[in-house]
Amino acid sequence: MEKCIWCNKKTDNLMTFTETMKNILTGTTQETFNCCSDECIDKTRAFCHYANRNLSKFLIGFAISVALVPVALFVTAFMEQMNSPYPVGFAISVIGGLLMLFLFILYPFATPQTVMLIGIKKSIIAVRVMIFIIFAVILFSVINEM
Repeated sequence: MEKCIWCNKKTDNLMTFTETMKNILTGTTQETFNCCSDECIDKTRAFCHYANRNLSKFLIGFAISVALVPVALFVTAFMEQMNSPYPVGFAISVIGGLLMLFLFILYPFATPQTVMLIGIKKSIIAVRVMIFIIFAVILFSVINEM
């Protein structure tokens, strides 16, 4: 018995369709999806189109937010040597963290393995919940350090 890619429901009556997907390593690929209903097909197609349109925006934003970490460390070290009272490195870290939070809320893209395990619908929820948990832990640790 196979599972619907959208809702993760197990059934024997799955409908199959093919969608063109962007892939950062191989360009575009034809992916085959199994869905349990026309509604799930429509929602899966809509998500695929959304992912195709926004993949490059997500990757650029993710690269920028990750690149802000070493910049923040460098600025923090430089500002400490200058005996500056201004927490510029901290501000850069917060900007990077907020950018990451914004990215994962706006573009809740999970790994293909996660999608296969729990379906697209639940993976969107899981990504958004995890980014809020991560942000809350970071925020809690920052507040405790002040």
